[in-house]
Amino acid sequence: MEPKIVTLEPIKVLSIMKLGPYEKTAHESWESIMKFAIPKGLVTKKTGTYGCSYDDPAKTAPEKIRYEACISIDKDIEVEGDFKIKTIGDGKYVVLLHEGACEEVARTYNVAFKWLADNKIDYRISPCIEKYLNYSHDIDPKDLRTELYIPIK
Repeated sequence: MEPKIVTLEPIKVLSIMKLGPYEKTAHESWESIMKFAIPKGLVTKKTGTYGCSYDDPAKTAPEKIRYEACISIDKDIEVEGDFKIKTIGDGKYVVLLHEGACEEVARTYNVAFKWLADNKIDYRISPCIEKYLNYSHDIDPKDLRTELYIPIK
């Protein structure tokens, strides 16, 4: 997929944020949210799964990197602990498809940010959103597909 500009509508989500390197916190966040959401019947075939990445690991100390696992919800629920109900999306983004293991997503982000610079498009201060189109427990990691949404002005 070539980079393209899209407008995302707001997405209501249940989320949990963890601090630390992405390769550690992504796993911890997803484990936590699924242990909470599955018993409550919040995960169905229609549930969207998203990750919000707030920090550039090249510029942020590992212990301060923020990752947020999010699942779309269509009803009000009571949350507890570190879980939150919030809205993600809602604005203009450049979207690019990443194909392959999550550990290799930095290469696709690099392509996307180079494309933004080459096209003189300004980045908007907001988290990047990863929309997971399939899941590593279902298939080989090399076959994973993730849409990367980078917020723009």
